[in-house]
Amino acid sequence: RRIERVIVRPIEPALIRNSHFAQELADLAKEANFAIELSGGLLSHAYHTLRRAGARVECVDLFGAEQDVVQFNKLVRDKIADRIIGQGERAETITLGGDALIAALKRKLVEESLEALDAISGDDVIGELADVAEVMHGICDALGVPVARVRDERKHKKESRGGFARGLMLVKTSTPHSVTQAVPKSNEAESFIDDLGPDTVILEPSALPSRTISQKPDLRRVAESDIEKMLTIDADLLLGETTRSTDVTYDTEGRAPQHYVLSLRLARVKDRLRAVVRLRRTATQLEFVLE
Repeated sequence: RRIERVIVRPIEPALIRNSHFAQELADLAKEANFAIELSGGLLSHAYHTLRRAGARVECVDLFGAEQDVVQFNKLVRDKIADRIIGQGERAETITLGGDALIAALKRKLVEESLEALDAISGDDVIGELADVAEVMHGICDALGVPVARVRDERKHKKESRGGFARGLMLVKTSTPHSVTQAVPKSNEAESFIDDLGPDTVILEPSALPSRTISQKPDLRRVAESDIEKMLTIDADLLLGETTRSTDVTYDTEGRAPQHYVLSLRLARVKDRLRAVVRLRRTATQLEFVLE
């Protein structure tokens, strides 16, 4: 039988935004002469791709399809907005200047540095370093400082502090608690060096030591009538993801104590930090009175 319409709904966003999938769907629609019906505002990318490919597209919610908004609020290269418009989408931009531009460039520097951190292949790392260098040039331009000054400062710091050719990682430092200790100075130095492990060589990223994740206890004095518990985690942003939890118990007059587990999961997704908080009630063991 003849198919007159194929309905596409935003169930799998990754597939719907796949340009290869949209092109194949458009080719099939032209070959079989059927219309493609799009349902939902998520499908604006597929809408423009299918229309450019010559497919006959119908929208259940045309307003929603046209108003699929993705919020960025980040500095981009000068030609990015033109490229987006050239692909059939709308791009709303504002122009930054003065201190606002400098602040946005500093944020961009952090964003590009994190992307360099997450890059896997050597080519990807080089590409991200090129972005970092471009942002650095942008900051110099915004400050009215020649890039040569950065090169001079780099040379000065390398001469006084060295570079990174040796690949040394500072694990920890130590200061004697008292000069009255009866330990010979030479022995202190040897012990200090042994702790750092100067002969240790690490080749795998998974073996790199990281800063300890600490969970701070809630030492506040909260009134008995207030039902409140605080969970504080101190973690390294570069770590990637961490989860911590704490037990919470509330005693209510005339009722059995209520037991909960409060958990917090932190994850860095590119330049954004995502937090998931969960409060889960745990099973309570009934008390049996033995006589």
